[in-house]
Amino acid sequence: MAKIISTHSFRGGTGKSNTTANLSVLVARAGNRVGVIDTDIQSPGIHVIFQLPESRVEHALNDYLYGKCAIEEAAYDVTDAAIGAADPTDGRPRVFLIPSSVNVGEIGKVLKEGYDVAKLNDGFQRLITDLKLDYLFIDTHPGVNEETLLSIAISDKLILVMRPDSQDFQGTAVTAELARRLEIPEMLILINKVPPNMDVVQLRERVEQAYGAEVVAMLPMNYEIVRLASSFDSEIELFKDGVAVNGKSIIGVMMLAAECGSSIVIRADGTDAEQAVEAITQLVAGGFGEP
Repeated sequence: MAKIISTHSFRGGTGKSNTTANLSVLVARAGNRVGVIDTDIQSPGIHVIFQLPESRVEHALNDYLYGKCAIEEAAYDVTDAAIGAADPTDGRPRVFLIPSSVNVGEIGKVLKEGYDVAKLNDGFQRLITDLKLDYLFIDTHPGVNEETLLSIAISDKLILVMRPDSQDFQGTAVTAELARRLEIPEMLILINKVPPNMDVVQLRERVEQAYGAEVVAMLPMNYEIVRLASSFDSEIELFKDGVAVNGKSIIGVMMLAAECGSSIVIRADGTDAEQAVEAITQLVAGGFGEP
């Protein structure tokens, strides 16, 4: 039976959409059929992460909500962009993206007229059935509104993405309480953009005690490793828990979800491979250059 996973944040700018994209790709790499739906209709953007050009989008989620197309007609196979070339004769792994429209008129229509939120639930179930999904990831709209509550209510897992500041602490508390009242089977916390020198042990304890949920990852606010890797001619790969990514890609490094204290393996191939591995190792060992 397919699992529905919603990612949510109280406000924008927390990295919610990047988290959704990264998790969906990791799950797909394990041999699953994965759907990703952008229900942040007022400010869509996850299609950019999956490199889905606007010219390819004939139908979007908005069209389905207003009865212009079936939900599966708004689903696009982005497997090649997400995880590399896939065997066309094999149905796994697969990543399907259901984007929201970036057309100003369509966004304005949603803001002015709204839409039948209940139709979203029907669409979710149709996607799972018609695309034979193992997982459906829902990228929600920040804050609390009717469609957000629906997405949370039908989820098997809810991942709350937050930044470690007072505004997010207060706002996330509201969402966490709503999730408990809706009796969500599992709620997890991901803390993103953790500043250097912050006591991560104390931060984890504080968040888990405040929300009664497990902190599954704490991601540092530092991409110095990408800048350094890009300064070398060699091809550089980073490995964590069996997952390999391009060390010169910000999105790739984010996909590792390497929280503070994680161990990674560095591999380089090229004329300056030895120097690259040594420099990156020193960067990691030195706390990414932070005092």
